[in-house]
Amino acid sequence: MPAYIYKFGLNNLKSRHKMACAKVRFKYFFRLCIGNLFANLRFIFQKREYDIVFIMQPKSQDWILGAICREIAKYWPGTSYVHYNEGRLPKARVYFLSHFSLIKPGFTKYPQLHFSKTFSFYTHPDKRNLGMVNCELAFWLNRVTANIFQGKIFHKRNLAIGLRPEKITTIYGGGDPEFIRGHERSGDGVVGFSTAYYKRKDPELIYNIIKNMPHREFILLGKNWQEYEKFEEMKEMKNFTYIDTEYKNYPDYYDKMTVFVSASKREGGPISLIEAMMANIVPVASNTGFAPDLIQQGKNGFIFPENSKIEDVIKLIDKAFDLKTDIRESIKEHTWQKFSEEIYKLSIKEA
Repeated sequence: MPAYIYKFGLNNLKSRHKMACAKVRFKYFFRLCIGNLFANLRFIFQKREYDIVFIMQPKSQDWILGAICREIAKYWPGTSYVHYNEGRLPKARVYFLSHFSLIKPGFTKYPQLHFSKTFSFYTHPDKRNLGMVNCELAFWLNRVTANIFQGKIFHKRNLAIGLRPEKITTIYGGGDPEFIRGHERSGDGVVGFSTAYYKRKDPELIYNIIKNMPHREFILLGKNWQEYEKFEEMKEMKNFTYIDTEYKNYPDYYDKMTVFVSASKREGGPISLIEAMMANIVPVASNTGFAPDLIQQGKNGFIFPENSKIEDVIKLIDKAFDLKTDIRESIKEHTWQKFSEEIYKLSIKEA
């Protein structure tokens, strides 16, 4: 293809992208700013009620996002409130949107957010892009003061669609060292998984690991695994135990583990990885979420690429039993207190 034709096509593509982005900005400018002028003016003169308000969906309160918000509030020096995205929004110094999917509905419903310091929690990409084209998603991500990523793996992808670099910050998730205790690993300890059932958690890989390692014992902590089509087969395996229990009992099962496997195809964390490492369990994790940021290959755990052969993952699990590193020591700075403190520092940082 002649260079000038290629260049014309590329410039035309860029031009169409800029035009699409301009349409998105124009569309929402009038809806958010002009259409809600009086609501914005009322908010300016309203008395502040809380230092931080967490915005979340009601269904998230019993999920990891609700737990994360509670951990932030636990160590936050000011007053806090949880708003379930309905009714009047109290005035606060800072708003924390528990998931980035709440930015568009939140800023549309509560235009006063435009006058406030706002943070969104970015978990992992939504494969449907939340029903938006890239430039529209970038438009909303750029509305908040900062998007808080748990790891660096998704930075490049979001910069490519138009997210501004100054809107990105990385604050790793944490664990509670008082709740998650360290323990001495045993050479004949079990291999553990800790995850609720979702397809993105790669249940097929988990199934195949257990099936192809009859010389190891396995524990799976998590909910809803009865939805997996091969769950009945898994339950029949003599080296497998399924535990559906309250979270307060998790440390008792971490104490039994020597190796922890995170098999996910897409992750923002997972938080269970930090918890396992805090319990001094050797991690073997897929190259997702913050795993590549926290695990040094062969030193405090092992990383395997997505779509790795089952034999390669099995080799790493067996290899992990020989690792002598103090895993808890390598992760000691990643606590919920540190997580909350970092977000607070960000909240008082001058723009």
